[in-house]
Amino acid sequence: LDKVDPTITLPTGTITIPATSPAGVIYEFSSSVSDNLDSNPTLICTHQSGEVYPIGTTTISCTAKDQAGNDV
Repeated sequence: LDKVDPTITLPTGTITIPATSPAGVIYEFSSSVSDNLDSNPTLICTHQSGEVYPIGTTTISCTAKDQAGNDV
């Protein structure tokens, strides 16, 4: 029985990027999820890489879930 949560890999800490337009800036980052048994766990983030991030503070939150229902 799988009781181990998936592992999420994301940039950490505060990242400051100058705006390139009045709309903000396109921010690209890498993210991944792995699991001890599930070869295809899901990763859902509130914002995606390559989106336009508006001027100001944007917090990115992510969750991951494996087929056994373990989530983080």
